[in-house]
Parts: sequence; C-alpha cells; structure tokens
Amino acid sequence: MATREFLKFLTAKIDVPKSEQVIPDVADALIKSGEATIKVLDTDSKWFGVTYAEDRPGVVEKFAELHSLHIYPDRLF
Repeated sequence: MATREFLKFLTAKIDVPKSEQVIPDVADALIKSGEATIKVLDTDSKWFGVTYAEDRPGVVEKFAELHSLHIYPDRLF
C-alpha cells in the first residue's frame, strides 16, 4: 500500500531532484482508499525536525535542551 504510493511518487517526480513525498499525503491516500486507518495520539510536545540543512543547528540545540531536562536520553538509538 505505502509502497504503491512511493512508486507513484517516483514515477511522477523521478526527474525532479528536490521533490519530496509528503507523508500526510500518503496517509490521506491510504485512508481514502479504505486501505488504512490512522490513530492520532494527543501530546503536549512540540514537533520539530530537519527538512533542510539550515534546520540542523536549531534541532541539535533542541535535542540538547531536551536531554538537559532529562526528557531525552544521551543516546536515542
């Protein structure tokens, strides 16, 4: 199911080097086709992530902060 969506993405965007497959779009397609359901968990946490190289310093800083608050361990993986 998700593999099919990835293959559709590759077919459409194979020649577009900076194209991105957006995970919520895949989830939406699977929900609409009846192939999947999604359970959304509530959280008070704020999402952050790295999309571009410029995002990295802020994310590194945030991980350090979460570690100092004992929210995240030294090693995540």
